[in-house]
Amino acid sequence: MAKNKSIFYSERLERYFLSADDAKIYDAEHSTNVWAEKNSFDALTDAEPLGNKLTLEFTAKVGEYFRIWVVCHALTLLTLGIYGPWARTRKAEFLGRHWLLDGQSFQVRFVPIALLRGRILIVILFSAAFAATVWNPWLAPALTVATFMVAPWLLANSFAFRWRTLSHRGMRFDADNRFSPLVIPLITLGLWLALNQIPAYSVTLIQTLKQSLLTGVLWMFAAIFASIYVWSGATSALTHYRFSQARWGDTGFTLGISPKQLLRHTAKILFSLPMIIFFICLLMVFVAVSSFGNRDATAAAWVIYYLVLVVYATTFARGRRINFVLHRLSLGGMTFSSTISPTKAGLLTAAYAFLAVFTLGLSMPWSTVHFNRWRSKHIQIHLKGDWAQFSNLKNLKKPSSALDELGNSLDIEVGI
Repeated sequence: MAKNKSIFYSERLERYFLSADDAKIYDAEHSTNVWAEKNSFDALTDAEPLGNKLTLEFTAKVGEYFRIWVVCHALTLLTLGIYGPWARTRKAEFLGRHWLLDGQSFQVRFVPIALLRGRILIVILFSAAFAATVWNPWLAPALTVATFMVAPWLLANSFAFRWRTLSHRGMRFDADNRFSPLVIPLITLGLWLALNQIPAYSVTLIQTLKQSLLTGVLWMFAAIFASIYVWSGATSALTHYRFSQARWGDTGFTLGISPKQLLRHTAKILFSLPMIIFFICLLMVFVAVSSFGNRDATAAAWVIYYLVLVVYATTFARGRRINFVLHRLSLGGMTFSSTISPTKAGLLTAAYAFLAVFTLGLSMPWSTVHFNRWRSKHIQIHLKGDWAQFSNLKNLKKPSSALDELGNSLDIEVGI
């Protein structure tokens, strides 16, 4: 079995450097790998759903979105952020109506004044927290734990808001806001983040690095992988929760996996041989640059480390997880599939990030439209039966925009 695993990993590493067309040929030629078939987490091995294939398009034009984006950001700056909720509403409505499923667009409806109240509340809370940590840095871990104690409730309501503002074919989406499934993973994440904020923890790590480079590097690796695992647990729970609690009209989404299965899948991605080699090479470059003692070089290394680790690696893992989830998601007679290339998705987002830096953000409208067009071509939706099987739900709850802004402030990437 160990030999089969090593063969599988070496083949996967070889496949990463192939083009999309060559990769398909490669997969066909290597489809006899028993271990890979049994333990595969790649969407290419999953069967295509049955039913009539629906067209999914993203029809927005860069010029139209660029004008909206520039006006929204200019007004937000001129009003010192007050116009922000209206800017978010305009951009969301524009993007929503340019997503077409079977020729019908999606509608997004926000309440800007409620979003503004949420942002004002965020400013007050974060200002108070910042003042408290300046007065006493030891309060930072306690505030982090307190934040993540209420995070399950905030994020549950935030997800419910996002579903309730979306509609298609005159029927609104909805979601429950029962937050109990999120309590353990989010509080665990909060405790881990609080530990890393304790000054004694950072001082001990720096002293260890000075005394023994090997011990310090091993400690850093352990901390990195522990962070990845805890973060993966939280985001896996959030991804599962996002769909398991949602419905369109009176028809609920069905996700044929548990949060633990989703976490194991994420762990396979992050602890696969190519990703481990990737992290080792990246860390070696950072340590090598830092050893010279040049502050500018060290700062540049941190920037590259952040862009590559956060932007590329996160998007790579997200692409794999999207494929895994969509192949196991259904809505009545509707089924989903995805052939998104995680490697290409990661490279695209990394390129978007570098381009945004060099253009002072002016490339972001183009990046948004380009990525959505690319993604729409790789997501397939099939419908068994007709649209008559779906019907509206009575007594829909009113969205809470303020809670959505509070949930967004936690900035947890759920991957879908």
